[in-house]
Amino acid sequence: MPQKIIDPKVYREFGNCFYLVVPTCKDDAEFDALMADADRVANATKQMLDGSINIEELIEAVEAFIPIDDYLEEVEENMKASLIKIYKY
Repeated sequence: MPQKIIDPKVYREFGNCFYLVVPTCKDDAEFDALMADADRVANATKQMLDGSINIEELIEAVEAFIPIDDYLEEVEENMKASLIKIYKY
């Protein structure tokens, strides 16, 4: 069963590894679509951090609407940087 992350500092730092950064767009429809994707990722990330789903289920939840290989590469880089911050606490 997935574990809930209780420490608020770790919750925030680890969660930030998974969120999407949405670039500004001139096209409102494109921006709205990107924001909707970011919102779905944020919701799946919250479920993972709260212990409702595991990381594999998070990936399954978001892979239909984002380029998953690029996303996982970015998450991995974010996690490497975050682990350094977490261990400093």
